[in-house]
Amino acid sequence: MPITREMLSQYVQPTFVESGTYQCEAVDLARELGFQTIHTIDIEPKHVDAAKAKGYNAYCGDSPAVLAKILPGIEGQITFWLDAHPFVKPMDIFHTHFPLMRELRSIKKYADPEKHVLLMDDMRIVPDLEKELLLDWLDMLWPDGVVRWHGDRYCDDDILCCDLRGER
Repeated sequence: MPITREMLSQYVQPTFVESGTYQCEAVDLARELGFQTIHTIDIEPKHVDAAKAKGYNAYCGDSPAVLAKILPGIEGQITFWLDAHPFVKPMDIFHTHFPLMRELRSIKKYADPEKHVLLMDDMRIVPDLEKELLLDWLDMLWPDGVVRWHGDRYCDDDILCCDLRGER
């Protein structure tokens, strides 16, 4: 969870939706930055229980399936922090255990067509060919999206952003 205050503060919107709760660091930061509504999803019950204890809307389950259930009920702009994945290196984003591609499909299918921001973490351990395919996939799903890279404590291009707000 290398999300930083400086980076996330560029993308404050009414709602924050996270996959991969882990230790609540991203949702805690989202709350500090003023996101009005916060949702977090994790496959581990202990992470979900910790988030619920802090007052977050927290869901246990496969993140793409949970997104399909909650997104139709969320109106307005959303900043997504997509960080659910097994701890393996390199990450095969097309493997069924890595939910990113299925999360993107759920977002495209179930989120209102608003001006969302998609932040995808841990790109440093995704093979280069798969990064290229991911960029192609984003372009097909959201041709008007603005793609940019952000650094974190690990490297200069660990977080992939697809900004659908039309801001350059």
